[in-house]
Amino acid sequence: MRGSDTFTESLFTMRRLEDFVPQNHPLRPIRVMVNAALSKMDGLFAAMYAADIKGGRPSIAPEKLLRAMLLQVFYSVRSERQLMEQTQYNLLWRWFIGLSMDDAVWVPTVFSKNRERLIEHDAVIELFNQVLEMAQKRELLSGEHFSVDGTLIQAWAGHKSFVPKTAAQTGLTDAAEDAANDAQDAPEAAGDGCGGVSPTEDQAVQAAAAHADAEEQEHEPIREQVPVKAASADFRGVKRSNATHESTTDADARLYCKGDNASRLRYMGHTLSDNRHGLITNARVTTADGHAEREAAKVMIRDAVQAADNPQAAITLGADKGYDAQEFVDDLKTMNVIPHVAQNKTRRRSAVSDEVACSVGYAISMQKRKLIEQGFGWAKTVGSIRQVMVRGLQRVDQIFVLNMTAYNLIRMRTLAQLRPQTA
Repeated sequence: MRGSDTFTESLFTMRRLEDFVPQNHPLRPIRVMVNAALSKMDGLFAAMYAADIKGGRPSIAPEKLLRAMLLQVFYSVRSERQLMEQTQYNLLWRWFIGLSMDDAVWVPTVFSKNRERLIEHDAVIELFNQVLEMAQKRELLSGEHFSVDGTLIQAWAGHKSFVPKTAAQTGLTDAAEDAANDAQDAPEAAGDGCGGVSPTEDQAVQAAAAHADAEEQEHEPIREQVPVKAASADFRGVKRSNATHESTTDADARLYCKGDNASRLRYMGHTLSDNRHGLITNARVTTADGHAEREAAKVMIRDAVQAADNPQAAITLGADKGYDAQEFVDDLKTMNVIPHVAQNKTRRRSAVSDEVACSVGYAISMQKRKLIEQGFGWAKTVGSIRQVMVRGLQRVDQIFVLNMTAYNLIRMRTLAQLRPQTA
């Protein structure tokens, strides 16, 4: 018997959002971990807002805001506007965020505005630390053997916005500045209006000047007052560097090229991973330059040494050939860190001794350090750091740390399935 193509909707429903989510859905264990981490951040959230006794309109709950931001990373949502649109009709997302069926979804601009408050109070960094502390309690971290690496993050700015710093500050090109100076000098050349040349003589002088200008324009290129972006559209053959130029769109972005990649406006992201299961233990973003990787690595491994449970433990740090510099290796030895850095012997001597390179631990570090690339790969394909859609170093750092937090949650969920926690 053929069923009828009718649509019958009940006025009331007795089902909860929990009933619509399958019991084996991968978001279930992640939501449990996220809620456990957010519950420990109640003191930070209370300090972010005014006391309830003072009154005022309540803002978006920071717990819901952070859950929504994690969903944006998990499901590769490109913008807050699309995130709010899909939350309107996606019951799974409403359940994860903590919205009921009847709750109104936030306006995208309000959502973005509330997100700025998280940067001021480092809420995303605190969430990252709470997730990391959870991994430590589950014995998923060694705390002694680490790997470090960096990746390039394409900025939300184009080549046309990369203009000379003088033009970037004034908003005009050199041609426009010259035209403005000529306009200021024009009243002085015409006299003060009391005496001087007669009207007929003035007309003759103007006609002669116009004729002279016409002859000069035949031999000189036309100079127009054009905006910066139009004047900088053709930059071929022009020498540009970060010392003389900056982006009018994102002043913190730097023109950078690594390997065979073309020069683009970029940031540089750095992570420190634990070798036991490849979890990210530290993450940060810096401006892109040739020394940023090693400088960030020293800061991150110093934090790891200070947080070590056993100060006498032999801490190792694995890295690729880009970190094989004498100054960097010496600094690691000063911090009592064994440098398991890949030797670079291409027309030079390696800063890592052959004694260290022949050890068993060195071979293990060379194998384990490749796990750090999985975090970068996931964050650039599933996450949102291939090209960030925010501007400014602080905002890019927030997005990068949020992506690494999401990666740790995915990784911890997988590890929990492989080795279930016993009571």
